[in-house]
Amino acid sequence: MLHLKAPIKANLKVAPGHYKMVIFAPEISRATRAGQFVHIKCSDGLLPLLRRPFSVHKKDDAEIHILYRIIGEGTRALSKHVPGSSVDLIGPLGNGFQVAEDCETFLLVAGGMGVASLLALAEEICSQFNVKRAKNLMVLIGARTKELLLAVQDFEKLGIPILTATQDGSQGFKGLVTGLFAEVIVSKGLSPSRTQVFACGPKLMLKRVAAIAAEHNMRCQVSLEELMACGVGACLSCVVKVRCEGKNVEEMGYQYKLICKDGPVFDVREVCWDE
Repeated sequence: MLHLKAPIKANLKVAPGHYKMVIFAPEISRATRAGQFVHIKCSDGLLPLLRRPFSVHKKDDAEIHILYRIIGEGTRALSKHVPGSSVDLIGPLGNGFQVAEDCETFLLVAGGMGVASLLALAEEICSQFNVKRAKNLMVLIGARTKELLLAVQDFEKLGIPILTATQDGSQGFKGLVTGLFAEVIVSKGLSPSRTQVFACGPKLMLKRVAAIAAEHNMRCQVSLEELMACGVGACLSCVVKVRCEGKNVEEMGYQYKLICKDGPVFDVREVCWDE
């Protein structure tokens, strides 16, 4: 974990209310794995007091990209930064995705801002495996409308097949991305034992993804979203209820883990989704 003040290279509006910031931070970029995040002080003043967590959307040897939506005082302040200014950040934090060596097909399922953590994973899979295996990578992106479909061109540059879902039917599959996910599994005839699923998005979406993956006996990891204060496991504010191996919940077979420290990536079989 590193703490530094890093210069901003770009801070671009990419969709209504959504921005992408490029930060020059070679030390953090080289140490980051897909699924990890950085904790950023959004302004130079005292307010907002707490840092905000952001998934590392993309990285190279020198820069990290973060994708964010204006939802409050912190992200609004962040959107006002201009190239040449700097941000105070800590990272990389948390535990990232674990790609199974024995899988040949990978499905990445993103709901809304959940796409922020999956581009770095797609790049990691493409670089880690040979071209044939990278071509067996598919990305499913969902949003309310086509204007809010994020990072589509970034995935296209990697040569990855992309399917989209919009709730209003303005582009791609009409409905939720979970419906598209269920349809793809059947239409593609995917092998359960050779397919791995990764997902990020709202909790209800992830709960449904977990159920579909379980129905088809597919391995699945999710990146959980939660409000965080410290980002390093000290404040105990971002807890998730998880199962204890070999026991059921009724037998007190559960415990609590911290999304910031133990996650944000979890195996779906571990999470108690009804809590």
